[in-house]
Parts: sequence; structure tokens; C-alpha cells
Amino acid sequence: MVFENAVQFKAAIAKYSIKKGCKLHWKKNEPGRQRIACDVKNGCSWEIFASFDNSDDTFKVKTYKGKHSCFKSNKNKMATESFLVDALRTLVTNSPHMNSRQLAEHVKAELKVEVSKYKCQRAKRFIKNELVGCYIEQYKLLRRYGEHMLVTNPGSTCVIGTDTDGSTLYQFKRMYMCFDGCKRGWKAGCRRIIGVDGCFLKGVCKGILLTTVGRDGNNQMFPLAWAIVDIENRENWEWFMDLLRIDIECGDGVGLTIISDMHKGIIAARESVFPNARHRFCARHIYANWAKIYKGEEYKKRFWAIARATWQAEFEYQVQELKKLSEQAWLDLARIPPMYWCKAFFYEDTCCDVVDNDMCESFNFWIMEARYKAIISLVDTMREQLMERIAEKMSSSHKWKGDIAPRVKTKLGKNKNESFECRLLWDGTFGFELNGIPCPHAICCMFHENLDPEDFVVDWYRKGKYLQSYNFPIKAMCGDKSWQKFHGDPVNPPAMTTRPERLKKNRRKAKDEPKKLSNSKMSRRGRIMTCFYYKQEGHNKSGCSFVTNNETPAAIASSSQTRKKRPSAAYHRKKSIGREQKRRNDVGSAVVTLNISQSSMVNSINSTPITDVAALNLPLPTPTTQSSQIKNKGKAKVTTVGKQKGKKKEKGFGIFRNDVTGEIILDLGKPTEWRIREDTSATAIVPRVSHEAVSTNAMQFQQQLQVQPNLETQETFLLFLLQEMT
Repeated sequence: MVFENAVQFKAAIAKYSIKKGCKLHWKKNEPGRQRIACDVKNGCSWEIFASFDNSDDTFKVKTYKGKHSCFKSNKNKMATESFLVDALRTLVTNSPHMNSRQLAEHVKAELKVEVSKYKCQRAKRFIKNELVGCYIEQYKLLRRYGEHMLVTNPGSTCVIGTDTDGSTLYQFKRMYMCFDGCKRGWKAGCRRIIGVDGCFLKGVCKGILLTTVGRDGNNQMFPLAWAIVDIENRENWEWFMDLLRIDIECGDGVGLTIISDMHKGIIAARESVFPNARHRFCARHIYANWAKIYKGEEYKKRFWAIARATWQAEFEYQVQELKKLSEQAWLDLARIPPMYWCKAFFYEDTCCDVVDNDMCESFNFWIMEARYKAIISLVDTMREQLMERIAEKMSSSHKWKGDIAPRVKTKLGKNKNESFECRLLWDGTFGFELNGIPCPHAICCMFHENLDPEDFVVDWYRKGKYLQSYNFPIKAMCGDKSWQKFHGDPVNPPAMTTRPERLKKNRRKAKDEPKKLSNSKMSRRGRIMTCFYYKQEGHNKSGCSFVTNNETPAAIASSSQTRKKRPSAAYHRKKSIGREQKRRNDVGSAVVTLNISQSSMVNSINSTPITDVAALNLPLPTPTTQSSQIKNKGKAKVTTVGKQKGKKKEKGFGIFRNDVTGEIILDLGKPTEWRIREDTSATAIVPRVSHEAVSTNAMQFQQQLQVQPNLETQETFLLFLLQEMT
């Protein structure tokens, strides 16, 4: 075996080690020679030696013992980051949305070796940094790609728009593509109805993908044209629709129907480019906005009954049913005229009664993988998917049984079964004319006249029209080495911006859309929490607010006595206001600091020096008490104090003299509540005494003081407090 150099030899050894599942180690690792042996210590004789040969400047294997006597292992230190970069480069390039955990599972399944998700994350980051250079290079090749597309698919349209950034450089702004096979197939075999929509690109260079999708004879999507723009606005939509108008040759839109959401840019562009075209709004988007206010299954049923009403009388009946629920609900819904989203107002010559834009949504999901790629890889992947789809649809049509499209035939069979429940009196709906498929009422009449309902299906659903749609294939294109050289200015990539938040991979779903459920874990949606102690709904045992301080949860659970009165379930539905807000509410509703300077009882205190406190017959501070004087700069005031780490808080009753104003302040401070601030210069006349040291009568006086904070009550309480403290 001959290798170019030692690096190539090492890479081959790493691949061999991981593929065979054997652990190897280097006995000798030098630039000119390499010796590798088996790492298992059970006497395995496998060994290989290679060195540089000066005769032909190659790296040759000179000794090889190829028999293994060791066991396989799924852990290998040769699965390094550089090895994972080579192993995962293609996968990350084609599927950039895969996370590190999924990459680790892929390595374990394909290579039979376990690696950490962090190692895969570093390898993915290295690959993405490489792809940034690839993104820039692909923009420079964009004009050559467009020229090659027009050569291989004559009659196609490819328009690239650039914008200068203040210099001679041409920055990419937008690009329009429509293959000749798509435009000719749509004009030959598809109904005159298209759906337009925009979706985000998810690669390094962001942008919006504008799409136009038609419907084939089997009621499936028929991609028509697409464009890549920098932003979804009126200007870009007008530019896109103007090029589309030229390709499909529909003039000012006579006979054309467009389905879209209610984006303002689409509405303005349609009025400008296709003034005579009919416009439908997607009912699903209308309901998503309307359901934000009017929620519930009953409103949902009424909305879709109105949207799917096929004749005027049924529409008015369903409107009255909605008004019974809420008159305002219909007024809000009628702000969007029903002619845009209700079947009863659709034209019959379109032969399509859909009220949503599901074809565009299906197309956006169909190209999901391509939306992560660089610009040339994106459009080329879409071309390949479309080329394969046209060929597949063409071949599958030869397997049809009969002349009617399979989906239409299934719907027709369902209508036949429902026709046996109809009485031959009157055709109650105009559904037959709306979609071109006989309804149950019409089929009942046909059976009475011995007619075949399939003969009354319009030609749009027949095999001949379907084959005309897919009779124009898209030609294959060669690689970039075969592209013709373009002598003009190359296209430069747009400015890449990075958002501060994490990139969201999934779109925000509407409230009525089903959520993705886990295969291994049951959803908690709809479950009602029940208290373990009180057996009431709305909360669990950890959130129970009725567990008293003197009764532990274990005592409640083991107690066989029933409580006299359990709290109502409505109490538990109240939202928690939070610990801080609760503290503020308690503080704001209590009177805990009192100014008793105006009392006649304290005149002797004010006239007595602080050193002659004994004359007042008041207890002096003991040596174990905290410092009786707090000196600090600042205005004297009484305010709230929050939690202070590392400092012991003053608490309990106390009497203080403000050194600045001379006021005598009675402080009823509680822990973590009101007290004299530490930046206040005040002297403690009576040191604080804990609440437990004061009798029950003093506590009752305090409650009365908070209810009636008058001067007489303050004086009485102060006298009683001094007596209790002494």
C-alpha cells in the first residue's frame, strides 16, 4: 500500500480503526515513519509500519500483521473533530437544521461509534464556517448559472436584480425564475387559479422566497414560478407579478383567480398588475386572526360553516346562527367582505371551490430542506425536485383506471353514496357548478335519468388535460465546470446580519392548529391538578396555600380528622401576587411607626438630657444589646428596608429620639418590615424588645393603635409599653 504522505496514511488508519471497531495507538509517530499497534492488552498481534521511501517520494507500508484477536468496541479515540468534519460535511451541508444530538445519533447508527454531542457541535460549527465562504462564492457564480439555465431550457425566464452599495460593487437584491416546462404546462392543462405566498429562507444569507403554485387535474400542486427577494413588500411583489404576467400571458387578469393571505403588499400588487383578476383570501388566516377574540369550538364550527356555504340561503342561515352566539362576532368577521372567502360568492367558471391557500403551504414544506442551502444550491435543488416530480407524474398517469383523476374519482364515489339519501325534489346547492364535480343532488337526478355521472365531470379533471400539464419536461443541467463564462460584473452577496436572539427553527402555529405530540411522553394539556392534602382542583400540594405553619404536610396527610371547612376552588384560581408585592401590600395597610413628640407625656423626656435617662425610670440598654447609637449622614426618616445579607436585623418594639429633629419615635418594627433606617442618626431611649417578650395585652394595644391612630391612644400605649418593658 502506497500513500502520498503521512497525513493521508493517518486518515486511512483512523477510518480503518472506526470501521473495524478496534482501538489502535501509535507506538512511533514521526514525520518519516509511523508504527501503529492494537491498543487492547490481551496479546493482539495486529500491527502496521509505514515510512517515507526516498526512491519515489511516497509513504509506503513495509510491515503489516493483519489478524485481530481482540473484541470490537463502540468507543474510539480516533473519532476526533477533524474526522467528524470529513464524515459529516455532506450531511450538514444538505441538512443544516440538524442539531448536535441528531448528528451524534447519526454517527452512532452509521459508523457504530459513540461521540459526544459537544464534539459534534464543534464539528458542525467548523463546517458552517466553511460554508460561509461557499455562500459568497455561489453569489459570484449566479449569473453563470442563469445563463446555463437559459441554454439548457430554452423559453425559460431568469431575471437577476442587483443594487449598488455606494460603490461599483453589485449586491444581490432579487432573482426570478420560471421554467418553460412549468409555464407551458400550466397554460395547457391547469385551471386559471393560482396561489401566491412568501416564506423565509433559513440559510446564512437570509431572504424571502416568493412562490406561485397552481392546481393540476388531480387537485395537487403545480409549481409555476418563484423568486428570491430581500424583503416582502409591495415593490417586490409588483416586480414578481409583473414578470409572472408576461410568462403566463394573462393580460390584466381577466378570468384569473388569485388566492393569498391578507398581506398588504400582495393586495396592492394584485390591484396594480392584475386589476381585473378575482382575489380570494385564505379562510384559515382569517379565522386565525378572528379566533384570537372569539375562541371555542362553537365559534370555529360557525365560521367554517359560513365559509363553506355554497349558496346564498345557506350563507344567510349560518350567519344568523353565528349572531345567536354573538352579534359582535359577525360584525368583526364581516369587516372582510364575504366575497373574498365564502364559497357562495365564488365564480363558477374557475371550477375550484377551495377557500384556503393550502397548495402554497404544501410547496413551502416540500422545499423545506432546500431553504437551508446557499442560493445556487437552493434553486438547483428546487429544479431537481420539480424535474423528478414532472417525470413521476407523467409516468404515474399511465396507471390510471379510467379517464378521471384518482382524487376526483374518489370524491365522485363519495357523492354517489350520499346521493342515495337524497329525494328527487330540488337541487339544493350549486356545488356542482363551483368545482365541476357532480354533487349528491345532481347524481341523484342522473341516476333517475340513467346517466353516468362521470360524463358530467369537467375536462379539467380528465386524463387528457392532466397529460398536457406534465407533457413539458424540465431538462437537466450540468455542473459549474460546464457553465459558460460571464464577462459582466459578478454578483456580490447581500449584507449578512446576525440577530441577537437564537434562531427559531419552527414557525409560530395558530391556536387552532394541532400541536406536535411526543411519541414517548403524554401531553399535560387538559390535565387538572389536584391537591394531595385537600383533594381540590386547581393546585397541587406544593402550591397549597392553606398548609398552616404549626401543622406540617406530613401531619395533614396522616391525619384522619376532616376539616370543618375547606377553601373553595375559586380561591385557588387567584393568581399569586409574589412575595415582594405581598410584603408591600402588608406594609402599606399597617401603621407601625408613630410620632409621639406632641404628646404631653413626653415633655419630661424632651427636657431630660440623654445621660440622665435614669430619672425617667426607664430601663437602660444592657451590655449585650447592639450599639444604641447609629451615626451616619443623611436625613432622618422612617422607611422600609428589604433583606440585607450578612447583617442582623433589628426587630421588636422600641423608643428612639431623632438627633436631627428631636422627635420621640415609637417604632413597632416587625422582622423584614418597617424600622428606623440605618442611615438615620437616632438614639435608642428604650432598646428594642422582641414581640414575644411583651404580654398579650400589649399586642392587643398594638392592634387597636393601628385601627385608631390618634394621640390619646398613642399616649396610652406608650405608658403601657414602658410598664411592660420595665
